Amino acid sequence: MNKELLVSRFQNLFKWLLICLLGMVLLFLIGLLLGYGISSDHQLFNVFNQEVWSHLYAFFQ
Repeated sequence: MNKELLVSRFQNLFKWLLICLLGMVLLFLIGLLLGYGISSDHQLFNVFNQEVWSHLYAFFQ
């Protein structure tokens, strides 16, 4: 194998790994929004407030 082909394959692999990672993060955030919005009577974006996470942390301690 020549060097250009090897570099091209690693770049392609890195690109797909990055796309998959970004997709997983996006799906995680959408899941947080929907799960919090459906399971509570609050607005969707309240899931990103620090009070919510402090309450969850205290609840599980």
